[in-house]
Amino acid sequence: MYDYDINYDKILDIIKNSSDPLKLTSFAQNAQKKNVIEVRDAARAKLKTLLPQYKKGTFEQKFWDMFSAYEDLLLDNAKPVIRLNKTRGEALEFGEIKALENWVEKSWQHWAFDQFITLNKSRKTAEGLVLECQDLFAPYIIKTARLRIEDAKLLQ
Repeated sequence: MYDYDINYDKILDIIKNSSDPLKLTSFAQNAQKKNVIEVRDAARAKLKTLLPQYKKGTFEQKFWDMFSAYEDLLLDNAKPVIRLNKTRGEALEFGEIKALENWVEKSWQHWAFDQFITLNKSRKTAEGLVLECQDLFAPYIIKTARLRIEDAKLLQ
């Protein structure tokens, strides 16, 4: 139930001035649980501003678009984002290619992956991005991505 008497200005100010994705995802998740839409939306909007910006059409831009789609799906459905935030850190520290290789190799984000496959949006998955940009990845990563998508589609 939404409490209209509560003033969220302090929390909104903290969100506005935050650059910590972990803190912002926590705000978004807690606000979602408490049905405080204003705080949830502010935290999620701020998270979008923290994503690196790259020239349209580059692999890096596609990576962050894919990442953002996962973040949206997980937050919309009150799912954990711990691994996703780990991937954010890896991408910023080691680069998007290395982060995506680790993601596919370790089969992270099972629930979101399954949801994208169910919605017929395999191109939104990390595996889909690997298949789209095959020239950037080792053959075993490409094979892993392809098999995961094919297997998931067979299980539907």
